Order: sequence, then C-alpha cells, then structure tokens
Amino acid sequence: MNAEIVNTSKAPAALGPYSQAIKAGGFVYCSGQIPINPASGAIEAADIVLMDDDIRKIPAVIRIARGTMRIVRQNIGFALVIKALILLLGAAGLANMWLAVFADVGVAVLCILNSMRALRIR
Repeated sequence: MNAEIVNTSKAPAALGPYSQAIKAGGFVYCSGQIPINPASGAIEAADIVLMDDDIRKIPAVIRIARGTMRIVRQNIGFALVIKALILLLGAAGLANMWLAVFADVGVAVLCILNSMRALRIR
C-alpha cells in the first residue's frame, strides 16, 4: 500500500516531524490540530459537531439536548431551593454548620444522581 503525504498552504503547517494528512489505501488520515481559521487566525468553535454524514440524526440530537437542559434546570433549581432553605434556617438559628455541610454534600450527590438520567436519553 502506497502512502502519500498531503500538504496545503490553506491550512496551518504541521509541527515537528508530522504532516497535515496522509493519503493511503483510499483513505485520508488527518492530523489532530486545533481548528484555526487561516484567514483570521481565530480558533473556530461549534455548538454541535456531526460525526456522521446522516442528517436524519439531527432530531435525535435536538431531543437529547432538550432533555439534558431539562435535567440541568432541575439540578440548578433544586440546589438553589435547598441552599436558600438552609440559609433561612441558619439565619433563624435553627440550622448549624453541620446541617449546611450535610445539605450541600447531599444536594451535590442528588444532582449527580439526577444527571445520570441523561445517559438514558435516546
């Protein structure tokens, strides 16, 4: 199998002994560089990256994103309510430092467990 080194002036130069890409056996193997826009030098970013050419998966991505955001809102709301409750109890003299620590750790554990529901979103 013949391997051919691929170079272009339209992309950042590879560092050290590496090349921008290798073409071998009908495949192109690209080096893992950060996405820099050659015109501006800025790092490009995206909210979503499609790792497949099947656009029929976009509704599933949107459904997963909505489910994830719902869980995030639940966790934030739950944590704020519990912390406000402990703050008010502490101001009234009904909660000590240990109750606050227990509530904080308990909220963290419950939020982590609630976040694990995101693994089941399909």
